[in-house]
Amino acid sequence: MAVEVSLKVKKSELKRIDDLMKALSPKQNARIWKHGLTRAAAKVEDILGTDPKIILRRGTKPPIKGALTNRHGGTGLIGSFDIDLSKIPRQSSVFTDRVYAPVHEKGLTVTRRAHSRRGKSGKNHTVKSHTAKFPKRPFLAPAAKKGRAFFADIMVAVITEERDRV
Repeated sequence: MAVEVSLKVKKSELKRIDDLMKALSPKQNARIWKHGLTRAAAKVEDILGTDPKIILRRGTKPPIKGALTNRHGGTGLIGSFDIDLSKIPRQSSVFTDRVYAPVHEKGLTVTRRAHSRRGKSGKNHTVKSHTAKFPKRPFLAPAAKKGRAFFADIMVAVITEERDRV
C-alpha cells in the first residue's frame, strides 16, 4: 500500500494561470502543465528532504516523540519518494511505496501474529501474537501542503519561460 499526495491546481489559482496561458498554443500549454507539475512535485521532494521533523542517523537512541527518525540515514523511507506524472496535465503526485509508510503517515495499530524466531543462542522461541500502536507522524501530507503554497508561482515562472522562449 503506497502513501501518495496529489498536487492539483487550486480553483482560485486556476483562473490566474489560465488567463496567462490564453495567448499560448495548446502544444505550449501541455508543455507548461508538464513542466510546472514536475517542478511542483520536485519542490515537495525538496521540502521532504529538509523537514526538521525528519531526523536521520539517530543511532541506537530511542525514537523521538513526534519525529520521524531512522538509525542509518536516508536509504529507507526518506530515500524512497518518487514522482508520478501519469495524470498530467492537471495533476502530479509524490508517493512512497514502502510498506511501513502508512503506519507513519496515518498512525496505525499493527497486529503481529504468533511466530517463531531464533534467539542469539541459536535456539528457536515461540512469540505470542501481539499488537503495537504507532503514533501518527505525517511526513508527506505536511510537505505537500507547504509545496502547494509555491504551486502558482512555479506555474507563472514556467509560463513566463515558455513565452520568452518563443
